[in-house]
Amino acid sequence: DVKTGILFGFFEQLYHVCSMPIFHSNKVAVFVDSPESFRTRVFPDYKKKRASHRTEEERNQITLMYCQIDELHYDILPEIGIPVQTQDGLESDDLLAMAALYLEMIKEPGVLVTGDSDLWQAVNNYVRWFDPQRNILHDEESLLRTKGITPFQWAKVKALGGCSTDNVPGVHGIGEKGAIDFVTGKTLTNKKFHLIKNAIQSGEVQKWASLVCLPHGRTKPIKLAPYEYNPDAFFRFCERYQMESYLRGSGR
Repeated sequence: DVKTGILFGFFEQLYHVCSMPIFHSNKVAVFVDSPESFRTRVFPDYKKKRASHRTEEERNQITLMYCQIDELHYDILPEIGIPVQTQDGLESDDLLAMAALYLEMIKEPGVLVTGDSDLWQAVNNYVRWFDPQRNILHDEESLLRTKGITPFQWAKVKALGGCSTDNVPGVHGIGEKGAIDFVTGKTLTNKKFHLIKNAIQSGEVQKWASLVCLPHGRTKPIKLAPYEYNPDAFFRFCERYQMESYLRGSGR
């Protein structure tokens, strides 16, 4: 009994996003995490919380999930014609951020589709960030309205205030609000001000910055080239995994 929930869910979301009136585009590229990470060499506890306290059943489910994800990334999508990019030691976030720089350089509009708010720092004049979990499209103005900072400042805030999702502690005693106040020049208590200054002087902030800033310094340039889809390969995929209902039900 072949599990296909991840595969079905991916194409459902892909179709949903591409068909939205604000996008209405079939120009898609997929970016994938590397199994290895340069960041864990700097900080072994990076993202460690994500793997802790899991039951055996949860670990088995995750294994099945990654089997589907690997097949999707390395077999199915390339066969269909959807480009997939990965780089050793780097995360998909790094590649998305580098792709955003490329689009800005060639003055071509684009959208980063991810639920990870780290990508706020990759938003620029040509590239926006769409959060599919909340169905919200972000740009530079929305970050300014929401947090009172620019995309460039968001990386500094994460380095100072930490990132609980990635298990990056940041400066002890400084949260997101204190970090935002610091980078925007607002008044801090003497205690918080000295905590940040000491952390900067000791190199601690630079260490956290190397974990949260995008793209990572070792990310290679990304170039988004034209490509052609193979509809027959997609139909074969649907037949192979008994997903004909996906085609019939949506009228795709």
